[in-house]
Amino acid sequence: MSEQGGSAAARGHDGSEKRPSGRLLTAGDLAERWQVPTSHVYRLARGGRLPFVALGRYKRFSLAAVEEFEAAGGAAADA
Repeated sequence: MSEQGGSAAARGHDGSEKRPSGRLLTAGDLAERWQVPTSHVYRLARGGRLPFVALGRYKRFSLAAVEEFEAAGGAAADA
C-alpha cells in the first residue's frame, strides 16, 4: 500500500530520470579506486564521459556504470 521510491528517483546529468542499480560511489571513492585526484573524477563527469546520478548538489556514481566505463577503457559506454 505504500509507494516505493515515488519521488526518490534521481536525475542523471542529462535531466532524465535514472534509477541506479547497485552501490553508489562518491568521487572520493573513485579517486581512491583509480589513484587519481578527485578533481579528475569531477572533470570526467562534467565532460559527460563518466555517467553520474545527481542528488541535489552531490554527484554519485553507479558501480555498474563505473565498471562499464572501466571495461570500455575509460571511454563513455554510450559513445
